[in-house]
Amino acid sequence: MAFGDWDSKESLAEKGRELVRLYVGQAGTTPEAVEAPFEVDLYDPVTGEVLDLKLRGRFDLLEEGEVVVDVKTAARTLDERGIQQHLQLSTYALAYLLLRSRIPKLRLDQLLKTKIPRLERRETTRTVEDLAWTAHLIKRVARSIASGHFYPNPSWRCSECEYFAHCQAWRGD
Repeated sequence: MAFGDWDSKESLAEKGRELVRLYVGQAGTTPEAVEAPFEVDLYDPVTGEVLDLKLRGRFDLLEEGEVVVDVKTAARTLDERGIQQHLQLSTYALAYLLLRSRIPKLRLDQLLKTKIPRLERRETTRTVEDLAWTAHLIKRVARSIASGHFYPNPSWRCSECEYFAHCQAWRGD
């Protein structure tokens, strides 16, 4: 692992502890579940079309009052457009809808790794039409990957991506 000139293993571990203390210290309502697994048959929530795919994942955090929370660390805050297009929140909302027949309240909790760490909580919403779009996107991506049409998407997140080896092995024709 490479560290910047100002970072060390110890300084990053302390920053991590600070972020955890901050998050726990500003806890809101009582968690209903943490890292809660889900598996649901995917279908279009507008038309009812069955999409022949299982959607599996884990909700970061479920809070009382039907609130689904995605917890992230970041160097800077996400703008409003980024939150509205946040695919993980849309996927969480879709899974929740398919499991419980209701669209949840959504929140992005960002632990900002600034000189003085801070927590930003941002609420957002999705419509049933947004979730239908998300369902079809998931189906098309899964179909593309299954048929060998997989394209790497290199970014700063590569080192933590579960598909890193696939991207490294990929060669365009």
